[in-house]
Amino acid sequence: MTQALRFALLLTAGLLSQPALSATATDQALMADPGRASGVLQQQGIRAQITALKRTTLGAEMAGRITRLVGQPGDSFKKGALLARFDCAEQKALLRKAQASEKSASTELKVSKRLVELDAGSTLEVSKAEARLAETRAEKSVMNTRVNKCQVLAPFAGRVALRKAAEHQYVQLGAPLLEVFAKNALEVRLIVPSRWLAKMKKGDPFKIAIEETGTVYTAEVIRTGAVVDPVSQSVEIAGRIQDASSKLLPGMSGWARFPYE
Repeated sequence: MTQALRFALLLTAGLLSQPALSATATDQALMADPGRASGVLQQQGIRAQITALKRTTLGAEMAGRITRLVGQPGDSFKKGALLARFDCAEQKALLRKAQASEKSASTELKVSKRLVELDAGSTLEVSKAEARLAETRAEKSVMNTRVNKCQVLAPFAGRVALRKAAEHQYVQLGAPLLEVFAKNALEVRLIVPSRWLAKMKKGDPFKIAIEETGTVYTAEVIRTGAVVDPVSQSVEIAGRIQDASSKLLPGMSGWARFPYE
């Protein structure tokens, strides 16, 4: 993305060096005709792209057969929602075995302590019973963890970007299942002239016309890059669209105009 934006900046360098329309003229164009305003921004603006702050690939935490995989590309989900489930019959059986062993060890410890109270047992037997109980509890904890890995829950509220597996498919540990992103955590990435850093600050407003929606939005600068490209004398910055709508998606692009020129 950075290379594409840098290339767009170089292509529009000639346009950027020309005198820009006044803020008043641009604002009037935006209010009067959003379609025409988009063209004005394209002629005098900088290429921008929307990206997702939270975008990740959810993978299988165990090897096994998928019994359920929720969501097609574009589908929404809530935080904590079940996204995938694996065949977990073996893991659940081993968990029940561990629970039974814990119960038996607990009973054995109680008997050993009672025998000591009646002077019919030894403290050594009590110690052995305590160690066995601790061991069975650890085994149960391990099996509980394995059972929990039989399902994949949504780490945040978002949407499905890509589906990388299918129900009834057998996958290995770490195999990708779904690529997801947080729908309310979008930002705009742009490559701007590095000389703007002298006057640019967090919170500065700018306009951005998104081509896919045909809409002009108001945005603000939220972050500037830490490295300047010495060849193109440019730097990457990030912005946030203030009046973002549900129509905006990662990968959408457009043209942004700043009041610095």
